[in-house]
Amino acid sequence: AFEQYRNTTSSLTYTPVQGATTTMYFSRNGTNTSRPIFTWPESVDAAGITSTSVTHSSFPTTARSCPGPDGLNWCSRNDTRLKGGWVASGVIGFMWDASQGTGGLGTFPFPYTHVIRVNETTKALIDEPILWSSTVAYQYPGVSVNGRGHLGVSLAYGGGSWFPSSAPLL
Repeated sequence: AFEQYRNTTSSLTYTPVQGATTTMYFSRNGTNTSRPIFTWPESVDAAGITSTSVTHSSFPTTARSCPGPDGLNWCSRNDTRLKGGWVASGVIGFMWDASQGTGGLGTFPFPYTHVIRVNETTKALIDEPILWSSTVAYQYPGVSVNGRGHLGVSLAYGGGSWFPSSAPLL
């Protein structure tokens, strides 16, 4: 069977989680301080999807600046669309990219990856373990879940004296 869920909010992109079993979770852009998390149990059709708004810290959204040694700004076209999501061990998580600047979690000299972790049952925010550095930008994250519920994360980094590169975080 095929269910269609139509985007009527001009919200750019819906991001489903990795690791879902009998319930799918997904999210999209919200505001600068909240994201909706949609819940879609296997047992219901699209009309049974529910959502909860999760409040998190604000993040900078100015144009990203992460030029490397050659002066090329490799993250200038990036935006705040969700880049990854997962569900594992009772936690739902989503990742997106923030720009350099000041937000609710501090001041960042380079663009960084904002992460939220949410309790799967209550949909309450657990924490915001952001990925950042004082010497390079961290952007374009991806995440996957293995059979034991452990996460594998990859992301791009660079800027300052570093050319764009990528690395796994295990």
